[in-house]
This record gives sequence, structure tokens and C-alpha cells, in this order.
Amino acid sequence: MKASAETADVAALMKQNERLLRQVEHFAQRIDALEREVKILREENALLKQWRFGRSSERLEPGQLSFFEGQPAPDLEPSGAPRAEPQKKPGHGRAHFPEHLPRVVTELGAR
Repeated sequence: MKASAETADVAALMKQNERLLRQVEHFAQRIDALEREVKILREENALLKQWRFGRSSERLEPGQLSFFEGQPAPDLEPSGAPRAEPQKKPGHGRAHFPEHLPRVVTELGAR
């Protein structure tokens, strides 16, 4: 009786072991997939930060980031709207005196 109970326990443990090994393999594959996704999202985030906050003279070369993983790199220039010329800011200081107003010249003597 004792031997059959031990055999049943061993069989149950073997089944549990196989199930746990399958779970470990599944979780390892899931971790790999999530790590790849995190890498892609980090590179995409860096690219978007470069477009938004980077200097306009700093350009990325096609294929510089491995984000595209074997796919041809898309055009990194923003499409659609052409670049607008920066508006010239008005200078500071006193404006010119209008020509139509009368002028009075007062000379101050030295003390």
C-alpha cells in the first residue's frame, strides 16, 4: 500500500514538474518579447524627443537607430507643411519720432 502511494506521489510530482517547466518557458518567451518592445519604445521615444526638442541642425542618419529592425528607414524629415521662416522679432528701444510733429530744440548750457 505504501509503495503505490509513493508511486502516485512521484507521478503527481513529475506532472507538476512538467507543468512548471512549461510555465517557465512561457514566461521566458514573454520576458524576451517585452524586453524587445521596451527597447523599441525607448528608441522611438528618443527619436520623438530629437524631433521635438533637438537642435534643427542635428539630423539622424537613416538606419542610425535599430528601431526599424531590418526595415528600410523612413524619411526622417517631417512631411506635409514646409518649414516656415522664423519671424524677425521687433527691436527694443525708442521708436522714431513722427515727421509730422513739430520739433523744438533746447540747448542746455554748461554749469
